[in-house]
Amino acid sequence: MKVQVVGREERSIMVCPHGYYGVNCLKPCGRCIGNTVCNWVTGNCTSGCEEGSYGWRCEESCGECRGGPACEQATGLCDQGCELTYYGTTCKLRCNCSDARPCDQTTGACSACDEGFYGAVCKRRCGNCRSLAKCNPRSGICETGCHDGYSPPYCKRREYFGHATLTPDNYIPSMVENSADYDPPWCSLRPA
Repeated sequence: MKVQVVGREERSIMVCPHGYYGVNCLKPCGRCIGNTVCNWVTGNCTSGCEEGSYGWRCEESCGECRGGPACEQATGLCDQGCELTYYGTTCKLRCNCSDARPCDQTTGACSACDEGFYGAVCKRRCGNCRSLAKCNPRSGICETGCHDGYSPPYCKRREYFGHATLTPDNYIPSMVENSADYDPPWCSLRPA
């Protein structure tokens, strides 16, 4: 606390010790540039943030920015984009691609899948595709057909008694329209 004399009156002015702000000076300042003092009422780092941090109070850490830890100090955006295995507006989301492959910097979708896997993040395993051919990397459909005993299009379900075991994943309305004796168990109404 400082004492200030104004005219003939003494006034007490609350001033926090270096590195703290707020009521009773209990909140620590963020990572202000050069370890400068933050505003003792709001915690705002008036001179900016240390490299690698952002936000009004410099309390947020930059994501995995390409070219180093620096990011835009107000928003946390990385000027040069994300490191190859990270994505999102602040590069804080890790790609989930196999073998630490890069992904789309906006959506996180994997650019290529290992043989035998498919999906946005290449974690879904292909079915029993004919001739060990891989499935479509986006949809998982076996484009060359299925091994004997498995039903298209994903070749994951076994065929029984000449009829495919239908699931929500492989249900095709035309497969059921001509069958008067089969209703998929997840539907209460037959297709029209």
